[in-house]
Amino acid sequence: MAPRTDTERALAEIWGTLLGRERIGAEDNFFHLGGDSILSIQVASRARQAGLAFTPGSSSGIPPSPRSPPSPRPPPRPPPTPGR
Repeated sequence: MAPRTDTERALAEIWGTLLGRERIGAEDNFFHLGGDSILSIQVASRARQAGLAFTPGSSSGIPPSPRSPPSPRPPPRPPPTPGR
């Protein structure tokens, strides 16, 4: 299934670039296509550079499929308290 939303298309393009593939489907599995944990970090970095609020999909580092919505960003950390 072809990517349908702007987010899906952006992630599919990122995956395709990193995996050296021309076509990425909305239901493709990143790891079945040759991705690994290091590439998943690059996916997250490039997605953020493209303006997507994105982190690897779970503690296992698996990014969601292009069809999945991006993960929400965690709230920013408060600045450190001086003198601590």
